[in-house]
Amino acid sequence: MARSTPELWSSVSLCIDLSTEGSAIQAELLDQWLRLAQALPLSITITFNEKDVYKWNRDWDGYMPIPEDEMIVGTPLPTDVISVASLYSHQWESLDIFLPSAWAETLESTIGRIPNLRSLSLQFVPYNYSSYPSFSKTFLDAPKLRTATLDFESMDVGLPYHQLEKLTLSSFKTTPFLAVLEKCSNLMSCRIIELWKAGSYDESGYAYSYWQPAQPTSVQLPKLVSLEITSLRPSGLLAYLVAPALEDIGISLEDNSQIEAFSAFLNRSNIVLKRLAIIDYMPREENLLMLLNTLPNLSHLELRLDGVDRDSARLRGLSRNFFDYLRSPNTTLGTFPLPYLKSFKYHGPMNFKYEYRDGLTTCDEEAFGFDIEKMLLARWNAHPSSNGASQLQKFYMTITSWHGPSKDMVHMDRSFVVKDLIKEGMDLMFEENVMTSYRAY
Repeated sequence: MARSTPELWSSVSLCIDLSTEGSAIQAELLDQWLRLAQALPLSITITFNEKDVYKWNRDWDGYMPIPEDEMIVGTPLPTDVISVASLYSHQWESLDIFLPSAWAETLESTIGRIPNLRSLSLQFVPYNYSSYPSFSKTFLDAPKLRTATLDFESMDVGLPYHQLEKLTLSSFKTTPFLAVLEKCSNLMSCRIIELWKAGSYDESGYAYSYWQPAQPTSVQLPKLVSLEITSLRPSGLLAYLVAPALEDIGISLEDNSQIEAFSAFLNRSNIVLKRLAIIDYMPREENLLMLLNTLPNLSHLELRLDGVDRDSARLRGLSRNFFDYLRSPNTTLGTFPLPYLKSFKYHGPMNFKYEYRDGLTTCDEEAFGFDIEKMLLARWNAHPSSNGASQLQKFYMTITSWHGPSKDMVHMDRSFVVKDLIKEGMDLMFEENVMTSYRAY
């Protein structure tokens, strides 16, 4: 029964066996599998075990060299699986490749027509640093392609960029991002990941990339609605972008220079921002509040501070002042700050110190909880007819800590106020994440 149901065979995920015998068996099984899919569109994922490839690569990606007797020297990586998968390229609907660069030549030379390809992910890691793949023409004739994920660490890829609606890019430098983005006139969603690792900077201090196209002076993205930039210094990219339709952005804003670049980008593009996620690093709280005052149309705010560590000067958390800000109406306008805010999510540390107007400070975790309760009540009871404010409907808080559970904050969901708000329909969640290791960059 299963063999006569082609839908069961139209999707496959495979981790390549690097032995000659194992690869040959995989290739034969893959061919049988894809034949059973008959003429249906195919979704194919091909990846590898990095530890296996390490045996072929003495100094792969910064690892220490391994002894000669543990290496397999002079043995070519088997290409059987790639060749078989390429025989069915005319049926590909989704292709996801994460492989050493040594397989790129086989993939590039064996791919046939790709009339049904809608989604493409190409990621190659350097193999012996001997060659870097180029797919300048391979994927140009893909009339249905709308989604792409590309790693520009070691390759140049030609695509029908004007067709793309969703794009994820990874690179060491800003230039490849800009060179690609200026071709993407119909792009609606974009994620940009600036890579960093030891040895990724040249003698002058600039991050390198093996592919270095010319840098444009301005990039117009008229249809872009959603943008996420994973970078410690997003200002280098924002300075070139114009995206008037943007509503949703995720970005790291560590200091004033990044805030200034972000504000300049918003003003230059005349953006009415509705969703903001600050990722990894946020500015000092007073600077954050000043920024939020310039974004009155926000309906969703997320602070996802996953990148901080306990010894870093970047370690900043929300204080009681932030929640006082959210619950205190503007004395001039009579409305709450962020009057249309419907959803707030926070993942990061907390600063339980509170500074009074006379300059005195106190550290009271229980009082912090009361401040949150007062803010929740004020924003839940705010309706469009009351000071022009929207009702806060969702509030999620995950507190990160290196020192064990916070006795009061972690039990906020036991509060009578919180329980009543949940009964009335507010979506509330409080939890704690006790950190056990550092995040590496």
